[in-house]
Amino acid sequence: MPLNEEQLVLDIVNLKTDVSEIKETMMTKTDFRHLVGLIEGIATDMKTIKEDHTFAIEWLKRLQDNFERQDREIQAIKLKIQMA
Repeated sequence: MPLNEEQLVLDIVNLKTDVSEIKETMMTKTDFRHLVGLIEGIATDMKTIKEDHTFAIEWLKRLQDNFERQDREIQAIKLKIQMA
């Protein structure tokens, strides 16, 4: 099968075009480092939010416990006042 020089030249030109397009859209090491930095920042923020959420839940549980204890104390006082 004879080599068609014109076809080879067209293939080379197409390959150069393809490579140029790939280089234009390809992520560089700098782009990747920047992306990793952003992801790490988001992960850190999410960890902080989770910790704050956990703290808030515990705080609300303590408030609920205090409310229930105070409610029981108020009911006991009401019973004593009615009996007096």
